[in-house]
Amino acid sequence: MEKRTSSLTLIASLVFGCLVFMSPLHAQQQDFDTWLAELKTEALERGFSAASVDLAFSEITPPVQRIINNDRAQPEKIQTYDDYLGARVTAWKEDNGLRRMTEHQDLLANISQDFGVQPRFLVALWGMESNFGTFPITESIFNVLATLAYDQRRAAMFRAQFFPHWKFSIAVSPTTRCSKVPGLVPQASPSSVPKAT
Repeated sequence: MEKRTSSLTLIASLVFGCLVFMSPLHAQQQDFDTWLAELKTEALERGFSAASVDLAFSEITPPVQRIINNDRAQPEKIQTYDDYLGARVTAWKEDNGLRRMTEHQDLLANISQDFGVQPRFLVALWGMESNFGTFPITESIFNVLATLAYDQRRAAMFRAQFFPHWKFSIAVSPTTRCSKVPGLVPQASPSSVPKAT
């Protein structure tokens, strides 16, 4: 009887192990690894250096559920333009924005020329999305974008944001990881702001 119980326990353990290995979570992990390898290949084909690719992809982990949950929990409240400005555009932000336009004039001009984004929109997004880098960013921007690009809800949009945002981060600080540049967030990707005219 004891031998039979041990055999049943062993069989149950093996069956359980096989079920875990074949579970959707494991399958999704395999799919993510394939997807990530394709994204890496695309980065190299787009001309990103191997060193830059290695640095950026070292920050990417399997999808982070917290990021997906935050994306799906964004408020859908509709505000009038006046209400939005009144609640978010403070004298402090205006003063800081003007000061940073002057301080970073050359960098902003270069970015504007390279990406066709007006400096005033870059500074406005910088202020609105990160309070000029004072909001702590604890998650790698590459990991945020990869997680959201892999998640099916808005995969195409975030996949399209991945490479322009990467180029933008290199233009701002070529030797610093994007996630370490204060205030760079996915919403500020150059493909999502008005172009220079």
